[in-house]
Amino acid sequence: MLALGPRVTEEVRYGGLLFSAGPPFCAIFSYAKHVALEFSQGATLTDKHKVLEGDGKKRRYIRLEVGADLFNKNVTEYLAQAFAAAAPSRLARPSSARG
Repeated sequence: MLALGPRVTEEVRYGGLLFSAGPPFCAIFSYAKHVALEFSQGATLTDKHKVLEGDGKKRRYIRLEVGADLFNKNVTEYLAQAFAAAAPSRLARPSSARG
């Protein structure tokens, strides 16, 4: 997650790891038999691989049961989408120097 960009931060919150780029964009929660990779604005993500679960207003998650799920469920693709959606205008604009 941290490799997505220099503005990505992580913190322990809500019983898991929360990742933010300004606003939070994803989190990891561990359960007895799986790990959930949750997307704060998951309902806005394109789910071309049909792996997003959940039917809430905003959040969606990918259930990971084995290490291979990271590849089989195309996790990096969803992470990139979530990161880009977190703060598109702030991430797209270079900072201006005052002088």
